[in-house]
Amino acid sequence: MTEKTKIQTTKNINNKIMKNKIILFSKKILKALKVFISRVLADGGIIEAKNYVNSVLKTVGDASLVLIPSAYKSGVLYSILPEDGTGDFTASRNSVATRINPNGFIEEVGVNVPRIDYTDGTPVLLTEPQSTNLVTYSEDFSDVSWLKTTIGDGVVPIVTSNYGISPDGTQNTDRVQFDSGSAGGSQLQASITYGTEGHTFSVWLKSLTVTKDVTMFLGDATQNKTVTTVWQRFTFSNSTSSSTIRIALRDVWGTAGVADLLIWGAQLEQLPYATSYIPTEGTTATRLLETVTDGGDVNTFNSAEGVLFVEMSALSDEVENFKHITLIANATNYLQIFIYSNAINFKLTKGGANIFQKNYPLADIASYNKIALNWDSLGNYKSVINGVILDNFASEVLSLDVANLSFTNSSLSAPLFGKTKQLQVFKTALTDAELIELTTI
Repeated sequence: MTEKTKIQTTKNINNKIMKNKIILFSKKILKALKVFISRVLADGGIIEAKNYVNSVLKTVGDASLVLIPSAYKSGVLYSILPEDGTGDFTASRNSVATRINPNGFIEEVGVNVPRIDYTDGTPVLLTEPQSTNLVTYSEDFSDVSWLKTTIGDGVVPIVTSNYGISPDGTQNTDRVQFDSGSAGGSQLQASITYGTEGHTFSVWLKSLTVTKDVTMFLGDATQNKTVTTVWQRFTFSNSTSSSTIRIALRDVWGTAGVADLLIWGAQLEQLPYATSYIPTEGTTATRLLETVTDGGDVNTFNSAEGVLFVEMSALSDEVENFKHITLIANATNYLQIFIYSNAINFKLTKGGANIFQKNYPLADIASYNKIALNWDSLGNYKSVINGVILDNFASEVLSLDVANLSFTNSSLSAPLFGKTKQLQVFKTALTDAELIELTTI
């Protein structure tokens, strides 16, 4: 056999081995998906986005825990792996809440139902802080709490109730016709008492004719918004105290003329960013804080070596600090990924003492980032974000008897506020090439 023939024979053998591995892996993924679907349905759960889940599963390696948010029931967020269900998470929120459903409409989900949200087109786990909508009539703009006022020779806005189809898919949106006159103003406004903290005003608008510019007011601050013939949610944040929110046309604001709009879902909340819609009808309403905890058990994790990987984004660049995903042994022994000061942090704590904390600034924490921490049995760690190995450092061996994985800190007091596309845990360390492939956007 010539040297060339030997080389070709070796290549053929390697190709065959690789092909067999791919076939075995495909069979494993297909089996896992079938078991997952059967288990969820038998438990009375709901499954969504099966095709999307299948496409993501094809990229999953030999993980011990895999969460691709897609299946749920009250109190439960189902993980695909382990197959026996020990990786399922406990979901808690003592109030109803809303989400964007697979059809693109806003819908209400019940108490303790985890929210699989499709705002970005694909399913993500949405976890948010408590928030109150201070607007008492968020959908009824004919109510007297919404004042119809004028400036100069402007015309009083005309509101027609239940004129069109709203973002929740029903005919419950109001039509409002503005006319600023020759040099006046036409305004729809509500007076609401709130304090000095930062607030955010949000509302859905759609033009019935052509693209129009309108002005949003939050107190004395203004922003012009361009309204098209497609539904959009417009938001406006302001840190000063005041008592009025307005939508208006006026020449001095650069929005003179007439506008024929659909309006729906007004919200004012005491946060520096907008959260999911909280409907009201005659009084304020509050969506309570939600938590997702207790995924996996001691058999799911390996403290000797492994990888913690998550693809997620913060709710906003203004998100509050110290929001965590944590491998928890107990309250004083844990490994965590958390958001702090527009950076991703990795932290290991043992016996309440900080063993290491690594900080990696990100250009945009409100965009999806793929984040992984790899550890081996010798105490070597690698920090990997978006396909780049940012750090390779030595520290103490992890050596934690991890009991569960939770979307919060070890004391369960600082839940993650964000959007999670997927989460995986491996019981073995990965190679550099595998880490790069896993985290490449």
